Amino acid sequence: MKNKKGFTILEIIMVIGIISILFLTLKNTFQYKQKDYLYAETCINKIYGDMNNFSYAAMTSKWLYSWGADQIIYPDQYIIKLNSSDNLLDLKYKKDNSTIYYKRYILWSEEMANYYCTKWYTTKLSWDNITITINKTQKDNSLWGYTLYGSQNLFTGASYFFLCPQGWGICKELAMFEIDARIQAIKKKVCITIDDTTGLCTKRDQ
Repeated sequence: MKNKKGFTILEIIMVIGIISILFLTLKNTFQYKQKDYLYAETCINKIYGDMNNFSYAAMTSKWLYSWGADQIIYPDQYIIKLNSSDNLLDLKYKKDNSTIYYKRYILWSEEMANYYCTKWYTTKLSWDNITITINKTQKDNSLWGYTLYGSQNLFTGASYFFLCPQGWGICKELAMFEIDARIQAIKKKVCITIDDTTGLCTKRDQ
């Protein structure tokens, strides 16, 4: 009796089929993972852009157009608040002792879904709540021009954004917004390298 050598055509076809299925599965998993990162990045860019624009308007004493009041307003205070407990970004101002919401962003809301902040993944703020207040009023000279509350020290604070999978999984840090009261600036530092075990950023772009 001769020993059987090599593979039959049927066995080769079966092996090719199994490899193809594995390849397609891994490919789709990779694509969806990349899409989530791209969508989350778009969401973060939108939030950062609106914070920067609002801060720029405050620093340059630029007017704001109030849709509710249908008029141009020069606020006494410009306030930016990052609320991690409710995943909110509030842009609001004060005029004549009245606080008015200019924009409110709920990261999981239908409005933010247009900027890829969707329920299919979670773009989550860190546990740090930060409030930036830029005072432009001339009525009270005792007010500081630029104040930062809720930070870990006197001059700087940071809010971190995480990408969290649905269900069980490790949240991975995507970016950090660093606020520096000394130079009155908000910087976005995107995470380049992430530790897969802890989900924490090990290298940022700046």
